[in-house]
Amino acid sequence: MPPPLLCGMDRAAMQERLMQAEARVIEGNRGIALQRKLVRTLEADGLPSAGAKRLLAQYEESQAASIAERDRLAKELFGREN
Repeated sequence: MPPPLLCGMDRAAMQERLMQAEARVIEGNRGIALQRKLVRTLEADGLPSAGAKRLLAQYEESQAASIAERDRLAKELFGREN
């Protein structure tokens, strides 16, 4: 039996939130990949990369939060981690 849904939200609404969270994770992965490529390019060209690295760290931190939220929703809906 799945765990009770938080905040009185119905199952369909929770599934929609899970789909949105998964989309954020996918988009975050794309952004991180692009930013990593930019950092590599800057470094290969001998250009300053500190700002790009700071932005990458922020993207990775945000991505960790997005993954945690997605996993929390999946666990709440299905009683397991994604």
